[in-house]
Amino acid sequence: MMEHLYYDAAAMDLLRTTRNTLSNRTGSWRHMRPEFGLKAAACAAACPAGNPIARFMAAASDGRFEEALRELKKENPLPGVCGRVCPRPCEAACNRAEFDEAVGTRAVERLLGDMGAEFGLCLPATMGKTGKRVAVAGSGPAGLSCAYHLALSGHDATVFEAGGEPGGLLRFGIPAYRLPREALDRELGFIDALGINMKTGCRADAALAARLLDEFDAVVAATGALVSPGLGIEGEGLAGYFKGLEFLAAANAGEASGIGKSVIVIGGGNTAVDAARCALRLGAEDVTVMYRRGREDMPASDEEVAEAQEEGVKFVFHAAPAKLVGEGGRLRGVALMRMKPGEPDESGRRKPEPVAGSEREAHADAVIEAAGGRADNPFGRALEVDEWGATDNEKLFVCGDAAPGARTVASAIGGGKRAAIMADVFLRELDIKEVKRKVLVGGNGAASAAAHREGEAAPGADGSVVRFKNVNTAYFSRAARAAKLERLSPEARVAGFDEVSAVCGSAAETARAEASRCFRCGECDDCGNCLVFCPDMSIIGKAAAVGAAPGFDGDYCKGCGICARECPRGVIRMIEEER
Repeated sequence: MMEHLYYDAAAMDLLRTTRNTLSNRTGSWRHMRPEFGLKAAACAAACPAGNPIARFMAAASDGRFEEALRELKKENPLPGVCGRVCPRPCEAACNRAEFDEAVGTRAVERLLGDMGAEFGLCLPATMGKTGKRVAVAGSGPAGLSCAYHLALSGHDATVFEAGGEPGGLLRFGIPAYRLPREALDRELGFIDALGINMKTGCRADAALAARLLDEFDAVVAATGALVSPGLGIEGEGLAGYFKGLEFLAAANAGEASGIGKSVIVIGGGNTAVDAARCALRLGAEDVTVMYRRGREDMPASDEEVAEAQEEGVKFVFHAAPAKLVGEGGRLRGVALMRMKPGEPDESGRRKPEPVAGSEREAHADAVIEAAGGRADNPFGRALEVDEWGATDNEKLFVCGDAAPGARTVASAIGGGKRAAIMADVFLRELDIKEVKRKVLVGGNGAASAAAHREGEAAPGADGSVVRFKNVNTAYFSRAARAAKLERLSPEARVAGFDEVSAVCGSAAETARAEASRCFRCGECDDCGNCLVFCPDMSIIGKAAAVGAAPGFDGDYCKGCGICARECPRGVIRMIEEER
């Protein structure tokens, strides 16, 4: 027989209270607490240039394109350049790739950079003048980035460039079909706008290097890795043998000649692929890139290789030149030998070894050596350079290809920024450990110059990075990628040096649609979910700073974690309460 449940009025009177529930401070029950704050998005932590991706995507998704460009320019003076030539590590790390498809960040960056034609340079405000003078040797992407951030920090920057115009590798090493000169020149308008003193026709030799160290308060070497090591084989003096960067400089200046019909390019990087594609445009009919390792070890970007193959460039792997063969002082061909993978070398890759008896001769009217360059150091001795660009000379800093790190334009921009920060730390006598602790995006990514100038911490400086598992995808809808590239036909490409690719559709509509796909990981957009779902109503006012997050009332938050679970963008995480 079922027992009857009945209402016990006396018992209920014991539970009933007329007091205000505020007296019951339920926060004392808590063993976990929410941590609110700006986190680093996975894409931003992977960006060598330190672009504030979530921030500029938020502005672009609302159609606030000028503001989006201003956000970009706080960290990167060359978004239109990076939007064309960067290998897109941000997209490889994009959390949305695990949901449907990675956000086309590079395309949005390119579109915003090109909007500079409408909105102008959109430069950040500069700090007060310090009276300190800094010399920068080299005006490639690293030197330009360094001078830019030095000028924003209030220092007087003077750049010494060997060529007749600023840009370094951007101007003479990257063909116009990848980087149109009008896009480069437009973004270099910051040189005059920020009062940077540009000295062209000044090669940084040992004499100039010594003078700079004597006359300036700090010096930054951004001289690149432009010294060709050569192939080290017989026949390099023959007519028809070219060094890669010299050939590209001549091709970009419209001065390349004598390339012939059959060309072999030695190397596996983007310089080798660019040289091969330029040779086709200069009239060569049979162009082969030869690399001593396999395709999987080739440092050239997949995109570059695919476009080259579409245009007719052939690739031969596990092969190397033994000697150049000539006749009457002119190149006739190359004696090739097959290579096989040996034991791993210092790079971790298996070192190529020649296969005995495999030598054969291949016809070539020209050979272009693009097997990599070594750093040009005019400062008289081998320098000990750390990952920040600091050296054992307290007033000398190094960035770009002359410093440790990947040899890409985006990495050079990030390296120039780090060197500028370190020079500023030296000139202002700041606490170097404290600065390093605060400016790294995600704790180990690129440095944020904006955070340094503003005296704030970079997103995720404590190491907090928002990964896909931290994103609440219930608040997002699947959407196909809006930013797509259209390319000229291979036949049209090789007919000249016109830009190969363009982003399809209206710039404004495409940028807005693609930016709207961004999860904006780690950035609070004041959606109010935490307030709505909090059972204790312990969420308190949002901070005034852009992208900042609310806080919580410790007296009543029980640490249930509902706010963290419902946050769409991983802004809130639960951590153990300190007792």
